Amino acid sequence: MSIAGDILGSVVRDMVGDAMNAEAKTMKKSYEERKVGEATSEANKLAKEGGLSADEAEEEISRSEEASREEMANSQKKAITFFTIVGLSFIALLWISTISQ
Repeated sequence: MSIAGDILGSVVRDMVGDAMNAEAKTMKKSYEERKVGEATSEANKLAKEGGLSADEAEEEISRSEEASREEMANSQKKAITFFTIVGLSFIALLWISTISQ
């Protein structure tokens, strides 16, 4: 069991390390900036159409940006959960096939 635990730990560390390399971080930051920019633009448009005051428009933009960030965080949590389940299932299948041979 100790060897299997070491192998499992090594595979999980490699999966996490590969998922968070520099290019992935850059793409994530670009995506977040784009989503926040889209939310800001949409809030600006709605503020102009709705005839909101400057303070009300700023408040609406802040709420929109925060909602966008929360949505991205929830999506990331779901993706991490999915890939963890898939990865662990794959490792379990490999382990079972190794034991059964």
